[in-house]
Parts: sequence; structure tokens; C-alpha cells
Amino acid sequence: MPAMLDMIDLDYPETTCHLPLLNTQCTVRCLTVGATSKIRTSATFGHTMINSINELIYRCIVQKPDGMFEDFNLFRKQLPTRDRDALLYSILEASESLEQVFPITCPQCGRTFDVKLKLDDCFDAVLYDGEPGSILDVEEEVVLNLTKATVKFYLKVPTLDRERRVLLHVGQRNIDPQILTMLLTIDRVEVYRKDSEEMEGVIRNIDFDQLETLCNRLRLKQQKLITDHYRDTLGKYGVSLKFTFSCPDNACGYIEKDMPIDLMQWFFRAISE
Repeated sequence: MPAMLDMIDLDYPETTCHLPLLNTQCTVRCLTVGATSKIRTSATFGHTMINSINELIYRCIVQKPDGMFEDFNLFRKQLPTRDRDALLYSILEASESLEQVFPITCPQCGRTFDVKLKLDDCFDAVLYDGEPGSILDVEEEVVLNLTKATVKFYLKVPTLDRERRVLLHVGQRNIDPQILTMLLTIDRVEVYRKDSEEMEGVIRNIDFDQLETLCNRLRLKQQKLITDHYRDTLGKYGVSLKFTFSCPDNACGYIEKDMPIDLMQWFFRAISE
């Protein structure tokens, strides 16, 4: 029987995926019933569920970029989280799942409507133009000049592995999305004495308790300075999916030109059909 099954070539559709942040290409295939059923029937959640999705994505890569993703652990360490969106999009494209009816809730009237959407009509991407993989080494610096100290925040693009570690730290706690973003993107914090300019100490990205405490102690203006800087630099690269929503309720009249689409939500809807 196994030999006979090996003869059955199901001819999985494939497509080329350009990873915007890593600035390289790979080839992915469509989803299979067996792979998606493990996600659908899983009782896991949180970081365990995300890890299962990452494994599924990795198994769908049939041709890896040169010198990258040799195994799943390297895949987690080398893939920026925003490049996962590009992979998900391409896998859904190969699976012919880019068009679906999606429930959309109007932000103004609160009513939910079924809206037919096509991801390829909503797709846009900003590509990093450096050497393949070099964005992983790029740092952005934000300096806070305080009364007694100069505090330097160094920001980097988060990888799947960084995301995993942060989610393990957070656990089942509810956490402010802004704080979560900072935990993902801050690589280290250097503190210098204002009077002597000597380094007082470093908070590294594995010092989660200290890092979270510092983020919570920031003034709103300081937090905005850090998050806006990341958004305008490293955060601008990647896939974005947006569409124009016009509320079907004529009495409402709400229109939003750039309503974002959550690719993870789209993915779960695609595998649930």
C-alpha cells in the first residue's frame, strides 16, 4: 500500500514568495488537509498555537533561500515576523484561498456585514533594499535625555524566535499592545550617567522583567517617540493588506479607505472551510 500511495502525485500548486524584509525569495506550496486539520483540531492556544502555525508554514516551503532556513530552529531565528505575513499570503495564493466572504464590523454603527474580499486586490508591500538577510543586523537608536541619565534604546526587527520568547514571558496575562510591541522590538537599553557619561548598565532583550518595568514607567510622549521611530524606519517594511470599506447600511454612511486585513484571521478562515 505505501508504494502505491507514493505513486499518487497530487501535483501541489507552488508559487514564488518574495520576503520583503529579508529581501530574498523562496518557493512555497499549497496547504494540505492533514496539515490544516492539526491546526483545526488542536486544543492549544497562545504561543503554542503560533508555533504550530510557524511549523506548518515551514513545511510549506519547498525551495529555501540560499543559506537560510536549513532547519526549523534557524527558520525561527532568521525569519522576521512581518515576513511570515508574506509567506502566509503566498501559501494562501497557492491554495487558491485569496477570495472569501469575510464578516466586517462597521466601526461607526457597530453592525457586522458579510463582505466579499479578494486579497490580491488589497495587496501592497514595501521591500527592504539591502543585502539579503542584512536587515537582521540593522539597529535603530532612540535617545532619551533625562535629568540624571541618557537612555539609549536600540531597536531591531523581531524574529519568530523573539516573538516566541516574548509570548512565553507574557503567558496568559493581558498586556497593552503598545508594551508588547516594545518588548518585541527593543533589542537592548543602555543607561549612561549624565554627569560623567559613563555607562551605568545595560538592559538586554532577555531581561524581560526589567524591560517591561521600564516600558511601563515611560511617559506617553516617550513611548510614542520610540514606537513612532520604529514604525517610520524598520517597521515600514513588509506586506500590508488594506481595502476600502463602505458601510452597506445607507443610514450610516461610514467609509474607511484603508481598513486593514489581519492575515492570521484570513488564514484561520481559509483552513476552516
